[in-house]
Amino acid sequence: MGEHVDCWFFELLNETAECIKQCDKVLEKKPQHVKALYRKGQALHQRKDYNEAIDVFKKVLEIEPTNKAAEQQIVICKQEIAHLRAQEKKRFAGMFDKLAKETEKEEQAKDHPQPMETESAQTQKAQVESTA
Repeated sequence: MGEHVDCWFFELLNETAECIKQCDKVLEKKPQHVKALYRKGQALHQRKDYNEAIDVFKKVLEIEPTNKAAEQQIVICKQEIAHLRAQEKKRFAGMFDKLAKETEKEEQAKDHPQPMETESAQTQKAQVESTA
């Protein structure tokens, strides 16, 4: 039980790695320890390991199917995942739009090359500029 208290203490200090480690120690001895599973899930969530946290909260629900807190944490983790995906989609959409525009400009330049000046045109241009 003392190890479980340590896990709770580390969670309060935002020491997620240590909290997970302490929870794992408890779970080695008592794999069905709901509080250790729940705290591990919270620490994983805090560390933004949302899919792993969902798996742990599902284990809580296997042991205690009516555990509303674990159900709620799964919902929260899924919302966080959806939020991250929306942010990534927005970020990458901008990058792909920019690349598409650059590619389009390059293709247009290939399709409509600028006429090259001939040597005589360059010479005439130089003469005009020198007299001005």
